Amino acid sequence: MLPKVLLAPCLLPEFDVKTYGDYPDYVERIRLTVEKCNYNLEMALELQDKLENKVK
Repeated sequence: MLPKVLLAPCLLPEFDVKTYGDYPDYVERIRLTVEKCNYNLEMALELQDKLENKVK
């Protein structure tokens, strides 16, 4: 069974942009969130493969 933390939904950061100058920081936080989510999914797939190969 895969750890739930690897399959948890990825929540976007709160939209707190007040001016155009705030957008770069917000976009960076979104990018980091997506990067972390992709990493978790990649680790879940790797773990799943290892578990499936171990059962065979």
